[in-house]
Amino acid sequence: MSTETINHQINQGATIKKAKRFLKEYESWHLTILRLRPASQIRVLSPVEEKQLAKASFECQVRQKTLDVMRETDDVSSLLADLLRWRYLCHWTVPKICQQLADKYQLGYLSERTYMRYQNHAILNFAILCPIDLLIQKN
Repeated sequence: MSTETINHQINQGATIKKAKRFLKEYESWHLTILRLRPASQIRVLSPVEEKQLAKASFECQVRQKTLDVMRETDDVSSLLADLLRWRYLCHWTVPKICQQLADKYQLGYLSERTYMRYQNHAILNFAILCPIDLLIQKN
């Protein structure tokens, strides 16, 4: 099924909202890893802690691998993947991301308004590629 076909079948606003929330959750999962991984080197983790660490690792990897797949698709998708990685995984500011994207992809200048358009497009592409179901169907 093509991206255009999928875009006609989904509620884009609701899908963007759900995927954005999913991307924002990366920080919480990553902090769980940072908290538990050093403990695992000092002592044996409890079964609950082991389960938390495994879940957090899985959640982070899903987001990272989906962005990796986006990056490998084509130059435009690579730009969109960088945008999402820097915003949601690295927590860079919008002006910093605009500057980095402009420099890396030789755009000259990238306005924050254009960034916002790119971000919504990137989030939709992420939602389509993600193995976790983030798509909200139209009624």
